[in-house]
Amino acid sequence: MTFLLAGRLRKLNMLSMPVLRRCVGYEPADRWTDIIGDRDIVGFGKNGSPAYFDDPAFPCPGIRFQRNSPYIQALREKEKCDWRNLSVDEKRCLYRASFCQTYSEMLAGTGEWKEIIGWALIWVSSALWLLMFYKYFGAPPLPKSVTDYDYIRELRKRSIDIEDGIIDGYAANWDYEKECWKPGYSDKYYSGEPKKEDEEESKSED
Repeated sequence: MTFLLAGRLRKLNMLSMPVLRRCVGYEPADRWTDIIGDRDIVGFGKNGSPAYFDDPAFPCPGIRFQRNSPYIQALREKEKCDWRNLSVDEKRCLYRASFCQTYSEMLAGTGEWKEIIGWALIWVSSALWLLMFYKYFGAPPLPKSVTDYDYIRELRKRSIDIEDGIIDGYAANWDYEKECWKPGYSDKYYSGEPKKEDEEESKSED
């Protein structure tokens, strides 16, 4: 019997250990005095610790938002009477003493997306200006195989004449019997018809 009683007393004394106090949810009030100051502890809060934060899911924090002041204490004494004696500013002051934000303020957007989009547009525009500067002042001129229409046309015609890619390449789309492109394929540079200059040269030779 004495052994069992001693074991129970030992278990009770273990509650003085800080770790076990936190595990069982027992915390002395003096522990939070240096942190929260003279703010009133008004409820359990979100997790049982006297801390203030605005959260729509937990609208009642464990402590009030502001510290106690003589003016706030006088208003709290006044609010114990008829609320019709309180002005609108005094009611707002009482609310702000207990809460930092209203529901509309908590649910309002932060506007951070504007800053993000603004910086993104700045970087994109900077990249475009750098590209334009390089294109007009730094890049070498394009070869005539890209800019000269007549030269490109002659290259396409030569590819057909030498049967370049006759199996599955460029010339595979050319009908050598009808001297035109196969159905379903067209080329804006070479249509298969001779240029007017070529026709005039052939007539002059005749």
